[in-house]
Amino acid sequence: MRRAIILVVCVTFLALFCGPCPAAEVQQEDPGPLFPVLQKGKWGYIDTTGKVVIEPQFAEVMPKTTFNVFALLNIGYMFEPQWPPIEGLPEGLAPVLDSTSGDKWGYIDKTGSLVIKPQFDRAYGFSEGLAVVRMGKQFGFIDKQGQVVIKPQFDHAIGFSDGLARVTVDKKDGFIDTKGNLVIKPQFAAALWFSEGLASVHVGEWKKDKSGRMESKFGYVDKTGKVVIEPRFALARHFSEGLAAVLLDREGWGYVDRTGNLVILPRFFEASWFSEGLAPVNTNEDPKKSTWGYIDRTGFMVIAPHFDDAGGFAEGLAPVQVGGKWGYIDKTGSTAIAPQFDGAESFSQGLASVTRARENG
Repeated sequence: MRRAIILVVCVTFLALFCGPCPAAEVQQEDPGPLFPVLQKGKWGYIDTTGKVVIEPQFAEVMPKTTFNVFALLNIGYMFEPQWPPIEGLPEGLAPVLDSTSGDKWGYIDKTGSLVIKPQFDRAYGFSEGLAVVRMGKQFGFIDKQGQVVIKPQFDHAIGFSDGLARVTVDKKDGFIDTKGNLVIKPQFAAALWFSEGLASVHVGEWKKDKSGRMESKFGYVDKTGKVVIEPRFALARHFSEGLAAVLLDREGWGYVDRTGNLVILPRFFEASWFSEGLAPVNTNEDPKKSTWGYIDRTGFMVIAPHFDDAGGFAEGLAPVQVGGKWGYIDKTGSTAIAPQFDGAESFSQGLASVTRARENG
């Protein structure tokens, strides 16, 4: 029987040689960034030195806002955005599952104190001052005092981004502002979040072609709901660094700018978004033999495709998989941390969450 063990890798070797600090130096009101760890089936939080700040005691934590865990499955493709690197307490509060309160979710601060009592059936991280919560089968939003500011009334919701949040009503997606006003009425079969002023949306109903294959038409709307990039893509990711990866049916993935112009022609079998000037792309159509490399904003392959899988750059490093194990490369493509992990996430404030499996006993 195997189990995953949460580890944390430090981006600098200095931490390996730092001894214990005097008590007067570590007693700070704000411990800085905190990261979730799992020990003996309970979740707690550590700081950037690996010191346990909040003792493992919670049945579950949800450090991400909902737009980081949103996935779209249709027409045979899985469109699942990678998680942007963020610390475990976005905006200073973290949702936790308290098993002693009837499996309800509440929120803790950086001291581990429950500042919003467990009362929600599901809770997510804060984004732009508000957090998505589920009460019964409906989703709404609370503020940092735990007050319901947008009552639960939606079939689903994802966190605020660019001042708007995507909500679902009767299987249609629209957008609300922080007051709960419907800015863009629910009308789309699917929608992502706003990024750089635009949101990817599916215009019209899902339809099947003569072969029975699902057809999809994604485009982009601005914050008034106006279609600014016509729906002509099979899938369309969010904008990052001025570009967005789009899938043209039977042609592959390419990239468009904010005017909708194809600035990198479709030729990839998978493509992610840009971060720190580079984007991971897959050049092999065989899913069992993926070959990932990195392109720049001109489409030039700056890191040759030879990885089994690859993630985005953060803090100068990117997770890559080689021979079934994950490690990290720098922006020259050189190995920074040798492949040795069973899973790896992007770096955030000097740390990255990785997993390593081992046999029990």
